[in-house]
Amino acid sequence: MLFIKYGLLGALLASSSVVSAMWVRFNDCDLIDSSELVVSAEFINQLTSSELIALNFNTKVKGLGVLRIRKIYKGDIESTSVYVSQPSDLAPKSSNDIVFNKGQTGVWFLRKNKFAEGLFYYADHPQRYWPSYKENNIEATLNSCRNK
Repeated sequence: MLFIKYGLLGALLASSSVVSAMWVRFNDCDLIDSSELVVSAEFINQLTSSELIALNFNTKVKGLGVLRIRKIYKGDIESTSVYVSQPSDLAPKSSNDIVFNKGQTGVWFLRKNKFAEGLFYYADHPQRYWPSYKENNIEATLNSCRNK
C-alpha cells in the first residue's frame, strides 16, 4: 500500500512540468513601432517603498526603477530620466516578471503607462531591452524600419 502511494506520487511529480512565461517574438520594426520612447540608458536604482508612497504609487503591486537617459533614439522628452515599471520588492516574483539591475546599461524600447501622468513607462517584454553590445545596431535598425 505504501509503495502504491509513493509510486503514484512519484509518477505525478515526474509527469508534471514547470510553468514559465512564454513571449511572442516581435520583429524589430514592430518593436520600434509599439514603443513611444527608445533610449540608451542606465538603470540607476529601484525606488524604495517610501519614495513610491511619496509619488502616490501602489507599492504592493508594482515598483518603479529609474533609467538615466544617455541618448534618445525615438520619442519627444525633455527629461534626463524616466521611471520604468518593475516588480515590487514586497510582492512575490513570478516567471513573467522582468527585473533590471542597478548599473545595467543598454537600449530600452518603452511603452507609455497610460494610467499614470508623467514619465512612467513599461518595459514589459524581454525584447524591450537590448544589452549595450547591441547598441551599435540600433541606428541601422531604426533607418531600416523608417524605409519600410
